Amino acid sequence: MQQLKKATLKASKAVYGVLDQGVLSAGTFLLAVVIARTSTVEEFGAYGVIFTIFTLLITVYRSMFVMPYLLESGAAGEGAPSHSLRQGMISTSFVAAVVLFCIGAVSAAIVPGQLGIALLGLAIAAPILLFQDCLRYVVLHENGIRRVLVVDTVWVGSQACGQAIAVASGNASLFVQLVIWGATGGISLIAVPLITWARPTARVVLSFTRRALVHGKNLVLEAVMTSGSQYLSILALSSVAGLVLIAEVRASQLLLGPLVVVSQGLLTSLLPGIIKIGSGDVRRLKRICLAFGAGLFIFVVSFAGLLHLVPASVGSQFLGQSWASAFTLLWPLALAQAFGGLALGATLGYRGLGLSKETSVIRTLVFPLTPIAMFAGYALFDGRGAAFGLALASGITAAILWSHFLVIYSRRRNHNPAT
Repeated sequence: MQQLKKATLKASKAVYGVLDQGVLSAGTFLLAVVIARTSTVEEFGAYGVIFTIFTLLITVYRSMFVMPYLLESGAAGEGAPSHSLRQGMISTSFVAAVVLFCIGAVSAAIVPGQLGIALLGLAIAAPILLFQDCLRYVVLHENGIRRVLVVDTVWVGSQACGQAIAVASGNASLFVQLVIWGATGGISLIAVPLITWARPTARVVLSFTRRALVHGKNLVLEAVMTSGSQYLSILALSSVAGLVLIAEVRASQLLLGPLVVVSQGLLTSLLPGIIKIGSGDVRRLKRICLAFGAGLFIFVVSFAGLLHLVPASVGSQFLGQSWASAFTLLWPLALAQAFGGLALGATLGYRGLGLSKETSVIRTLVFPLTPIAMFAGYALFDGRGAAFGLALASGITAAILWSHFLVIYSRRRNHNPAT
């Protein structure tokens, strides 16, 4: 009976995790839909550049602040005091957000034209959303996924209202939409429990920074080598191929967006438990990681096939003229995402074993694969070739990650057969 209750609780957390990720992604999807319907393909490509930069920022932010917080909290065990850890994470991420705003504002002043205006909107929105994201994980650890769902629902609801007003009043420019996107993220912080908040001080910032760097320096390097390799390559290609290619990439990413909802939702709900399992039951850890990675791979490929059943008339209602562009690169980007899901299963295993250095070393070694494969593919077959180059690089990376993880798993089992 006790085991049934535990299984039900885990299933409930997984469902809420996917539901929350769906709500969270709805905010980003809503922004993209409004921009797609009110802009040209080139303007949508400019938005793609902005969103790519934001994706890089949030990846690094989570690696530097969130993952060290979760790893240390998980290692401390159930019921361990977490006030100082919480205070350190919140204070440090807040200071980093202020610094990021200053850097973004200066960058926006240097870059001319429409892209500079969009960068200013990102400079306002990104720090707010990155700080909010850190608070979400504190709430997840201390209050559970249901409370996180409340925070994200407030954000999406207020954003929908703000964007509707902007469209109705004829002020739905890219800059305004980005500001609304970020400002409503700040509004959602009213749903964060009062006990979560902590006053930033120089002492706790320095203390948490020292502790976070133990894992953070490896995780940030890994993040840059992973997402950075892909997104920096896309940004570099845009300077050669133009904004139309970025528009096609972003449109395809939007079609595959529900897959991110499922994968990140499951990852959010599984990660705290995986960290605990890894310290005592490596066999179970391996089974979960294999099921997670293989399941995501199959799900991504199946979903990409189902997208072809959606009538073009229905799709154009969401993405306007960008709907047709999305199918240009759909399959190669779907394969890249499927291999990424497979790699995510292995990465989950490394997290469970508390091995941040290994993944950072592997990601560093394979970093050149993505730009080389994408630029070679572009030189031979234009944009579609670049996308297939990304898929090839993702597949090789997944194979290397799993091969190394299985070697470590065998060593752990031989060292401690009881596990």
